Amino acid sequence: MASTTTERPARRLRRPDADAAVEQYRPSSRLTWRVGILGFALLAVFAALFLRLWALQVLSGPKYVNQAQANSFRLLRQQAPRGLLLDRTGIALVTNVPTTAIELWPSDLPKVYNDRYAELARLSKVARVPLYEIARGIKERKNSNDLVTPVTIRENASGPMQKYLAERASQFPGVTMNRSWIRHYPYQGLAAQALGYVGAITQSELKRLGKSYDLNDQIGQSGAESTYDTYLRGVAGASKLHVDNFGRPLGTAQPATLPKPGNSVRLTLSLKLQEAAERALQYGIGLAQSNGEWAARGGAIVALDPRDGSILAMASSPSYKPSVYAGHVTTKELGAQGLTTKTASSQNYPALNRATDATYPPGSHSCAWTRSDARAASS
Repeated sequence: MASTTTERPARRLRRPDADAAVEQYRPSSRLTWRVGILGFALLAVFAALFLRLWALQVLSGPKYVNQAQANSFRLLRQQAPRGLLLDRTGIALVTNVPTTAIELWPSDLPKVYNDRYAELARLSKVARVPLYEIARGIKERKNSNDLVTPVTIRENASGPMQKYLAERASQFPGVTMNRSWIRHYPYQGLAAQALGYVGAITQSELKRLGKSYDLNDQIGQSGAESTYDTYLRGVAGASKLHVDNFGRPLGTAQPATLPKPGNSVRLTLSLKLQEAAERALQYGIGLAQSNGEWAARGGAIVALDPRDGSILAMASSPSYKPSVYAGHVTTKELGAQGLTTKTASSQNYPALNRATDATYPPGSHSCAWTRSDARAASS
């Protein structure tokens, strides 16, 4: 059976004429403009990145190197020794003793509470300082928004304390040891009220005195130490300590700026006359009590130079030993000398300078005679 479907003849492709020219693709002027702008923008971006990289590595390289090194070094404040207090002949009444202080940097403490508490507990045991005192120092730094100033844990660390902390530095991150000075009183309680004592600066005193003072400074709290504090205190120095990223020391501190000692102050007091005045005062109190005057528990003697009114001796009884304020101060030691509110009354307020702060009926006067008065009296 024949099919009625007719086959469509195959279509022949027309060959291009060999002599005909093929037209090349030509982008439009708008596209060319866009491509040029894009290329210029990419070139500008890469040029800016290159210039920035060159500036960071070449121009600002030393700056960032110093910053990186500063992060690995801790700047320790070196306390300047205070000036001496001398009597009128140059004899030292108050001097200094070099010590090693234990300091704690709160910013380098472990971030985990349990680890931080365990370290502070170990440090409290080693330094023999109550844990609440250490916590109070850290809290003061936080309240003042100053976590980069170390907390002085103990000013006069003993040799075994220093050795223990140095050998176990990895167990005490943030703990460093720094050179310090404490006051020394060769004559113990002699002229204690007149000379005064030195104590740690308080927050209120720091706000009043200004930025030239530091939270770890020791300032005069009474007597000549307070009156002439600006002359006695020196200019603090600095040293660098290499630490790792955990704040642990990697060596010994290297001096950067030497501290400048304070000026010595010569007083008008005479050491021999002061000793004689205090012996006479104790003898007078004892004599009065032996005569039944049991209320005679205190007194004062002041000796003046009649030529210029300078004070040669100023004795007040009862007295105390200012060395109790040198180094680590404890409430127990202060109470034993009547320097706390609970024990001051029972010991008749030894911190009171009765020569200037109390009123008494005058005793016998020692009249200063001139040579002509003496001749008239003898005739």
